[in-house]
Amino acid sequence: VFPVFCRTTTFEDATAIFEREGRRIEDLCGLFTPGQFMRRVTVPPMAGIEDSSRTWSAALLVEHVVTVGDAVSKVLVFLSCGQVPPFAPDVTGLRPKGKGGVNVMDDFRRLLAMYTDLVKNDLPRPVDAPRYAHPAFGELDIHQWHCLSAMHLRLHRRHLFMIRKNLKDEPPAAKTPPVFADTAIESPPATGG
Repeated sequence: VFPVFCRTTTFEDATAIFEREGRRIEDLCGLFTPGQFMRRVTVPPMAGIEDSSRTWSAALLVEHVVTVGDAVSKVLVFLSCGQVPPFAPDVTGLRPKGKGGVNVMDDFRRLLAMYTDLVKNDLPRPVDAPRYAHPAFGELDIHQWHCLSAMHLRLHRRHLFMIRKNLKDEPPAAKTPPVFADTAIESPPATGG
């Protein structure tokens, strides 16, 4: 899926996807009470979500998205300057620590503004930019890293939806927010009655 996404998605399209998914995550987070936002929820297995991530709270998920977004931003800056980042990718360092609480949304909003500004205004894209290895996807160029960032937000927006859907002993949301009606996984079929 990832190689096809990179081949069929322009840099500008990846930016638009990143912005749209960021807004969707923010909108969905607004449906949680503070207690729900902090509560760990087990979601069913999902493609792209490790088993260890299936018991996260919304707060942990948002913290992870911010940590990954900040790391990818640094990679993009180095590659845009024609340099290979001087640090090794550390997947374990990207796991949430649970220290942000509900305030992690401030970090998320900062990330959205910073990342979007970076890719729209501040990021030269030299044709001979080096590649940098991702632990799972191998050597990626600046375009592929940006596509990965957009796909990462999309994946975790779906993950967040499943966290919301699987909250126990809480009344369900009045209705599924229209912004999530774009895929079958997020819009369960209506039942007659």
